[in-house]
Amino acid sequence: MSLPKSVLFLAMTAGVLVIVPAAVRAQEPPEAAATEIPTAKFSAVGEITATSVNVRSGPAESHYPTMKLNKGDKVIVVGYKFEWLKIKPPQGSFSYIAKIYVDRDGAGTTGTVKNNEVLVRAGSLLSPLNTEPQTKLNTGAKVQILGELNEYYKIVPPEDAYLYVTKQFVSLVRQATTGESVPPPAALTQTPTTKSVEPTAESAQATPANPPAVQANDDVELEFRRLEARVQQANAQPLEDRPIADLLKGYQQLGQKADSLSVTSRRMVTIRTAELTALQKQQADLIQTKQAAADFQAKQTELQTQRQAIEERIKASAIAVYTAVGQLQTSTLQKDGQTLLRLTDPADGQTLIYVHSLDPKNAILIGKFVGIKGEISKDPRLAVDILEPTDIQSVDQAKVLRGVTAKIYPPSAAKAQ
Repeated sequence: MSLPKSVLFLAMTAGVLVIVPAAVRAQEPPEAAATEIPTAKFSAVGEITATSVNVRSGPAESHYPTMKLNKGDKVIVVGYKFEWLKIKPPQGSFSYIAKIYVDRDGAGTTGTVKNNEVLVRAGSLLSPLNTEPQTKLNTGAKVQILGELNEYYKIVPPEDAYLYVTKQFVSLVRQATTGESVPPPAALTQTPTTKSVEPTAESAQATPANPPAVQANDDVELEFRRLEARVQQANAQPLEDRPIADLLKGYQQLGQKADSLSVTSRRMVTIRTAELTALQKQQADLIQTKQAAADFQAKQTELQTQRQAIEERIKASAIAVYTAVGQLQTSTLQKDGQTLLRLTDPADGQTLIYVHSLDPKNAILIGKFVGIKGEISKDPRLAVDILEPTDIQSVDQAKVLRGVTAKIYPPSAAKAQ
């Protein structure tokens, strides 16, 4: 037997969910800031009677919404207090649990809790918030993992995790059987449509008094959720690349529509506006610092290039000075048992000066035009000038008197100028 929806109403009597006449409603106290609703001995199947009905993480408007249900969607009601119904999470709901308290099993789709009294928090399809506790799990409890977000796993809500919906938009149709589940919300199984629907008398009775205001609220909440998603994406970017100015403008515009937002969303708009204002200054400072560093590096690179160019010019124009230059040849003279070398004019082989070299490595320079640095002394026994070298280098003969100069040099070099 089906009762008219207009007289269906949920109450708790000795821990049992029952259906009572709507006239009894006037005797109920106003909504209280209840933080917990007891679970009844029996549960009931409820049907949503309006569109875009918020399912919330707690029994008050200040708790963040987790999803929306539409007319015809079914819920399992397990408790009631004042204006709020306690329901099993509809299909599509999820919860959060901290990763550090869960050992992920082999396949990665399940996990085992490894601490006692680990909080499980309500997840939301509409908001990034995950602060509302739902239940606690102890060591050994199994969880079904749906995904992960930062330091949390997304899991199937545990058996004793519940959500809440205002009774204004729910009509109880019958008592639920043990272990009964309901179909998933239509929004999860159907493609959304923008087709307008004419209100019926029934929907007009179940819908709040000002439909345009409700629609505006939904639009603003959707705008808020989109901004929150953009913030999450931006947080993965380097600070200097984040579109902070654009995001801040979006939240400032939302602040002008705060009356159309839920209490939780309004708080987040205030928080985000303050955060983004501070981040905007940090971003400007960072960009300015990086630009200054880039300018400094560019200037340093320019100075380094100029210095290298100057050094090259100096090197190219520098005059190498030697004691004597000429072609190194052997001789028949000896000093202290060491055969002397002689420096000659390559044009005619005339000896310019004798060289007393004790370094055997200089033998490889014999026959080459070289420049020699060292001290000249006169040997009284041999009656010749002898150069004691400190350095011998191969030089370009063509540069003599044009970049290469010496105290002693071949006469033929002067004639070539």
